[in-house]
Formats: sequence, structure tokens, C-alpha cells
Amino acid sequence: MTPDTIILKVRDKNKFYFLIQLLEQLGFVDIDFNDSEKRTKGKHDFFKSAGLLKNWKITAGELREKAWKRNQ
Repeated sequence: MTPDTIILKVRDKNKFYFLIQLLEQLGFVDIDFNDSEKRTKGKHDFFKSAGLLKNWKITAGELREKAWKRNQ
């Protein structure tokens, strides 16, 4: 039995990622898509944040202590 194929063209890039996430939940669908941009789950690229705090003079322990105090 040959698989049936559907070709979709999504006009809104934000909706494209939603559609992919939705289709991934279906066990009977195989997804193969070409995306001109990198696929990210959110609007922020985590790896672009590398080195953001490199000039801060704070230890991991101090940072942890401040974070715990804020949540209390």
C-alpha cells in the first residue's frame, strides 16, 4: 500500500510551526517538510544568549541564592 501525500502551503509562518506541532501529535502521519529558516519552538534562540553574562562579577552560588530569595 502506498502512502497518500498532501502538500500544504502555509501563508503565515507562525501558523506553520503550530501546524507542525499539531501534526507531530498524530501517530499515523509522517512529516517531511522544507523550511527556509531554522525551526525554533519559540521566538528566542537560546544559543544567541551565549556569553550574555560573561562580564558579570557574580558566582553561581550568589546567583542561586538571589533566585531562591526572590521566589519566597
